[in-house]
Amino acid sequence: MNVLEKILEEIEEATFQEDAPVYVGDVEVDGYVLASRVEEIIRSHMYEANKVGWISVAERLPEVNELVIVTVHVSDWVSNYGDDWVREEDKKYYPEEFLKTVGWLCRNDKWIYLDEYMQETTCSKSFGNDKGCIYNVVTAWQPLPEPYKGGKENE
Repeated sequence: MNVLEKILEEIEEATFQEDAPVYVGDVEVDGYVLASRVEEIIRSHMYEANKVGWISVAERLPEVNELVIVTVHVSDWVSNYGDDWVREEDKKYYPEEFLKTVGWLCRNDKWIYLDEYMQETTCSKSFGNDKGCIYNVVTAWQPLPEPYKGGKENE
């Protein structure tokens, strides 16, 4: 259940039901909730609503050129994979890994992220089958947190 569904459920539970019809102007209403109670319910969930987790790129994408935190799935690969002149025992296997870094989505639907050397790296759209190639695919993202402003709201 997401945060908005929780808020709606709590508002529904807080709704006063009357035996006699209640009118707001000329309109008959089934029940009502005090505005102060609605505000209290919403405020009780504000931190939870602002706490955004990982969003799958299959579910939703950020705005183009918006700097976000990304998970980059790096495929496993083998050095000198297709080179017949390198002995099999001299080829090195690199396992898959998952990186957390910053990146952005370009207008052409390609992702760019900053690698461990702070170099811009363009991602593959999907994994291929060539074990001699490294495939970097962004699988999830989340917005950057709000900047620290000091005071109680950052605790």
